[in-house]
Amino acid sequence: VVTALLPSLAERWALRDLDGMKQRLGEGLRLVAFLVIPAAIALGILSYPIIAVFFGYGNFDTSDTALVAKVLAFFAVGLVPFTLFMLALRTFYAMKDTRTPFLVNVVATAVGIPLYVVLSGPMGIYGVALGYALSYVVAAVLAWLLLNRRLGKIVSRSDATAIGRILVACIPFTAVMAVVVLVNRIFNSGSSLVWFVAEVLIGTLVGLVVYVGFARVVGGVVAFGVFVVRHPLVVMTGERRARRQRLGRQVSVLVVHAV
Repeated sequence: VVTALLPSLAERWALRDLDGMKQRLGEGLRLVAFLVIPAAIALGILSYPIIAVFFGYGNFDTSDTALVAKVLAFFAVGLVPFTLFMLALRTFYAMKDTRTPFLVNVVATAVGIPLYVVLSGPMGIYGVALGYALSYVVAAVLAWLLLNRRLGKIVSRSDATAIGRILVACIPFTAVMAVVVLVNRIFNSGSSLVWFVAEVLIGTLVGLVVYVGFARVVGGVVAFGVFVVRHPLVVMTGERRARRQRLGRQVSVLVVHAV
């Protein structure tokens, strides 16, 4: 998502097309909201079965699984701000500005280290994960404030509305995944790997269907295909193909005239 936006943003900046640049950023924000918010929720709710599936065997017992799962859940808190932070950094890079990302990273580190120390006291390893997540909340807020100062208002009313509707669609998504986890806890009293795999697959698939379906109902997105088609990587690929076709026609005309 973030990497694919960089060439398009750099092109808009080179053309001094600030409106086009902000439009692409808005599209990036919508895509991040649509993909990363439910991913963070899924990682938080399904953290235990995910860790159980990939690591819950051998010397890795149930207490180890529970510990690592909770750490993953706390890290999931920082997934959205981390992605927003990376999107802002790529935007600065597109503007040929490496100084601002460096300074924002310095602030994030300066905020993060005390948080690790303070939170690790009462929370242990969970405090380190939570401090890491919170440091990126600060970094993302600071980076986007600086971007707004540089480019003007970035998030349009339509962007804010779409993101709000996506958040609404996350409510039934979260509820469905929570129900799947609860049902699995009732019937899977042991540590059966099959049940954990089923929990991850069913929770993800059913939750995804409910999420996309509810998003269509509330009008946040028409369908997932809309995001795929409008993804900057796909758009740029189409633009390159169109340029090659135009170049081919020009070469053909030159050949015909030469003959």
